Parts: sequence; C-alpha cells; structure tokens
Amino acid sequence: GSGVDAFAAKLNSSGALTWNTFLGAGGSDYGYGVAVDASGDVYVSGNSSATWGAPTRAYTSGTDAFAAKLTSSGGLTWNSFLGGSGSDAARGVVVDNSGNVYLAGFSSAAWGSPVRAYGGGFDMMAAKLNSSGSLLWNSFMGGSGYEVAQGLALDSGGNIYLVGYGDATWGSPVAAFNGASGYDAIAVKITNGGALTWNTFMGANSVNDLGNAIAVDGSGNVY
Repeated sequence: GSGVDAFAAKLNSSGALTWNTFLGAGGSDYGYGVAVDASGDVYVSGNSSATWGAPTRAYTSGTDAFAAKLTSSGGLTWNSFLGGSGSDAARGVVVDNSGNVYLAGFSSAAWGSPVRAYGGGFDMMAAKLNSSGSLLWNSFMGGSGYEVAQGLALDSGGNIYLVGYGDATWGSPVAAFNGASGYDAIAVKITNGGALTWNTFMGANSVNDLGNAIAVDGSGNVY
C-alpha cells in the first residue's frame, strides 16, 4: 500500500524466502501476531489506522485491531476490523481446529456487545471470530487503569489464557496487585464464551513487570 504496511512472509526449512506479502493501504498498519492452521493457512493480527481490503467487519475510526487470513501461498482470504471510537490493537492470535480465530490486545473505549464490560482507561481485549472473520463475541478485562494483553493461548477444552500487564488492581485476583509504582504482569483465564474465570498479578512494588508470552500444558498449568 503506502505509509506503513504489515507484512507476512514464509521461509522454507532452510531459511530461504518462499513468499512475502503486504497487508494495509494508505494508513499505518502493524502486524504483531501470527498463527498457522493444519491446512497451512496463515492468520495475522495487528492494528490499522485506515481501512483496507474488503473487510468482513468494517473499520470504524482511529486505530482498529485487525485479523487477516491468508492462504498457504500468501493470498488474502479475508480481513476484519475490531474496535470502536478509541485505540484498539490485536497483539496475539490463535486458531482452533474448527477455524475459529481468537485475538488478544487492548482497547481504550467500549465496542461491540462485550461479555465482560469495558472498565475504563485501557482494557485488555479478547475476541473470537468464526472461520469467515465474523465477530462471535468480544470481552474486556481490566478496571479504570491501563491494561494491555500481549499474547494468548488456548487449551484442549477451549479455555483462553491471556498475558499482559497493568497498573492497577481489578477483578478478584488470585495473587494481589503489587505494582503501586509501576506495572505488574497479568495472567487471565476466560471461558470460550469470554467470561472471566480468574486473573492474577505477578510483580514487585517499585519496578515494571511485563508479561509478553503465555503457554498452557495438558494439565492446565499456565506458563
């Protein structure tokens, strides 16, 4: 396009470039997460400041989160925007065996018909799209402070785990918020319908502690 575009690229097993492609148009478009399904289709998450493609869910305003599905050859199958009047971004992306797409990121204003209501400031955001890119649900996790989700994982039962950081307490945390002078890392478990199961904080009082990646094992332990 122009300005700043997101890109995706495939390398072969020896590291040689097989293909690359750009995602975006005239705005600023950034890619943050990538996933691949069993058929080799590619899913990219990020944010955009203008519309592009023929989106399943339309661009709204400001900065919207986006998800895009590419073929195994890099062709665009669909793209979809998520957000409202604020700043929205998708950092992590996961796809399940049915082709449903899960996103984690942040929002600075309410949008959609959220399972868990927007709390204020910046909230962690999770969303589920169907295999065509249509929004099934979205949910917010946070309070009146600044909360950002950086990654997510999915377990065999369809539960969703988010990781990120925040500067204030919220929910009924397993471990209390400690970051009175900075950020605490945050881990969150939600159901496949977007309802909060638990949240917990990790960190110390006088420093910034950030969560950037998350994984879950077959017994439900979270790393």
